[in-house]
Amino acid sequence: MKKIAIYLLMVFVGLGFVSCREEENLFEGTPSERLHKYMHEIEQNLVAASNGWEMLYFPTPESQGYVFLARFKEDGTVTIAAKNRTSSNSQYKEETSLWDIDANQSAVLTFHSYNDLFNIFASPLDDGIGYGGDYEFMVLKNTANWIKMKGKKSAAYIEMNRLEDDLVWERYYDNIDKFEQLTFAGNNGIEMLYTAGDSVLHLTYENGVFSYKIGDSAVYRGTIITPQGLRFYSSAPDTEEARDFVLNDAMNQLVCTTNPNVYLYSAYDENREDYMMWKFDKKARWKYVADGSDIQTQAAVNKLNQKVQAKGATINKIAFEKIASLNAKGAKQFTYTLYISY
Repeated sequence: MKKIAIYLLMVFVGLGFVSCREEENLFEGTPSERLHKYMHEIEQNLVAASNGWEMLYFPTPESQGYVFLARFKEDGTVTIAAKNRTSSNSQYKEETSLWDIDANQSAVLTFHSYNDLFNIFASPLDDGIGYGGDYEFMVLKNTANWIKMKGKKSAAYIEMNRLEDDLVWERYYDNIDKFEQLTFAGNNGIEMLYTAGDSVLHLTYENGVFSYKIGDSAVYRGTIITPQGLRFYSSAPDTEEARDFVLNDAMNQLVCTTNPNVYLYSAYDENREDYMMWKFDKKARWKYVADGSDIQTQAAVNKLNQKVQAKGATINKIAFEKIASLNAKGAKQFTYTLYISY
């Protein structure tokens, strides 16, 4: 019996040695060697895209997003293009700076020399915070046509898509402008409805950010306008299932690309007779300017003008302001002011 027990013990010990050797061979090289191999693969992939990459960049998860185009070169330079109000004054511009892949527990794409078009979103401004963005990004996924990253400071997810070789950069931004003119240009403060099956959520659009209420708390959803349509940082509620929306053929809805039962449309109805009073009630402060207001307000004012033009007048501007204050007894009171230029 003792001999049998010893033989069995030797067999189990031998199997243990084999198991250990197999575990040791699961990964090739040391963790440091594997990280540097991964870094090299990312560098090769970035440079291999001859026409560069589309970067869908959110400074923070709740802020407006921006589109940058970036072409990486082996000499450590990167040419970045942008067209936005913040860093390029709404003009198409390109600027070249430096980039690298650094090792910091993971592979990190770093834009380590200042680029006026890009780094401004990570720079502290007078408030010491600025836009709260990043210039260092941890690479989470690296494929030939798609890269997913995460900002080291803001923890916002960033995606990069490989550009087609024949895409003209400046024309790319022209297509963004065309889509924006059809949808959100001049429409800050617009109320919209987010419909998902039987669920309807009231949203307000302001400078690339949608907001809505859950109880007494405001929730913010950053968006990016691309040539294809509108992309949310995360959908409402927080999922990745309904993030991309395109304009339908009737040009009155933004429809989810993965689920046609999820769509956005304007909550305004310019045909309602009480439109102006309804907007007064909705917004504490707003301004109508003949050539710069949303389509629905323009339509409402045009109807009003049809009536006042009989008196020889045309309304050019309307401004409304509702100011809350406390009276001598500490009770809240409101002052309403309406300005009309004609």
